[in-house]
Amino acid sequence: MRILLLKPNSNIPIAILPLGLMYLSSYLKKKDNSYDIKLIDGGVEDIRNEKKYVKILSDYHPDIVGISALNCHSGKSKQLATLTKKMNKNTVIVLGGPYPSSDYQTCLSHADIDYAVVGEGEETFFELVKAVKVKQGFENIKGLAYKKNGTAVFNGIRETIKNLDTLPFPDYSLININSYFFGSGNQVPWKKRTAIITTSRGCPFRCGYCHNIFGESVQFRSIANVIGEISFLKKQYNIEEIGFADDCFNADKNRAKSLLKELIKSNMGIKLSFPNGLRIDKIDEEFITLLKKAQVYNVAFGLETATKRNQVLIKKNLDLERARHIIAAVAKQGIIAHGFFMLGFPEETEEEMLATIKYAVSLALHTASFNIVTPFPGTELWQRSQKTKKIIDADSTYKDSNKISINLSNVNDERLYQLKMIAYRKFYFDIRRIFIILRANYNKHYVFRSGMRLLLLSLDLQKNKTKFTNHDK
Repeated sequence: MRILLLKPNSNIPIAILPLGLMYLSSYLKKKDNSYDIKLIDGGVEDIRNEKKYVKILSDYHPDIVGISALNCHSGKSKQLATLTKKMNKNTVIVLGGPYPSSDYQTCLSHADIDYAVVGEGEETFFELVKAVKVKQGFENIKGLAYKKNGTAVFNGIRETIKNLDTLPFPDYSLININSYFFGSGNQVPWKKRTAIITTSRGCPFRCGYCHNIFGESVQFRSIANVIGEISFLKKQYNIEEIGFADDCFNADKNRAKSLLKELIKSNMGIKLSFPNGLRIDKIDEEFITLLKKAQVYNVAFGLETATKRNQVLIKKNLDLERARHIIAAVAKQGIIAHGFFMLGFPEETEEEMLATIKYAVSLALHTASFNIVTPFPGTELWQRSQKTKKIIDADSTYKDSNKISINLSNVNDERLYQLKMIAYRKFYFDIRRIFIILRANYNKHYVFRSGMRLLLLSLDLQKNKTKFTNHDK
């Protein structure tokens, strides 16, 4: 049986290891090594060209096509499903990832999508593949959604894998790892040969804008298992830098400290980063010292908003003044600090957004990103937005990560976009900060390239004839 695993193209400018699909492959092979598996990642291989994708299908003849989809991949996933069915109507199309996990009804409303895997994928996908292979029923496969008489049916949530050490390492045989170097996340990489790993699944926090496909409890890999994977990557691929992509690496602060201590003891000489972010209220002085000793050079923090009202709204509830001191302490250690911020929360006023921008600029951050709030299905923010904005479905909502998908704020679209650009300009167009960024980063060439992208983004202001008031300047 031939299985084609796909990650669609998107407007995300960097290629990130498709760990989800790589875990699927390694798990399938562990259970049944007879499967022939191929992986195509749209992040490194452009499959927007229909002829190119059709050639892949005609050369490989897959029995099953599994597509990993974020919400931003919804449209492209359906296009790929349609092209696949045109080539062979008997090919089974399965979608997994955040998009079908949060909105399997909309996902399955497309005629050419047969199944949706909801939540953690390895066990559900394996049982589905086995059922297809032996032509048995799938009605009892937990975590699976399908169509029955034109209606989406869900078999119920599957219990998460409690012992993550039972999962084999991601299947690197399916990819050319060289295609992913300099693609470790949002930060400027220190080394060329980078990779990402996860040491846990799930997040105990209930942020209103986030959908967590691994559930509310957190499952941790053993420290020995994590060290083993890093050692494998170093020996097999000469990896020089690891980015941790956990939803919340320091959900258990003591466990996180123990892992950092073991990394220090291992003395592997690998640079470390946290592009997905650390929970800032789970950091203390000892933790910061361990970050430095473990050769962590870059840490991101999800701060989101500087107003108490919105902190409560999204259930973040951070102590912003304590966060200021933590960021300053991290930066003092020579660790690059990145901040994630969001603009355009429900009923958010211009004054509230300007307060967030002012707060971001005042921090000892090296870099920051400012994104316009987008509600995704399955989140509290989505439920709230449906009541006020009458959102029909995710496909009609999400447009582009650099544009406004839906405006939940109290300002008009043009002003919301202006405020985003103002945030970037006020934060980055500062000689002092530019000097700090250059001094902190080893990879000056990559910093220059990132700076050029930022400059091009700012030029978009003139392209769209955006006008600023004296107050903005």
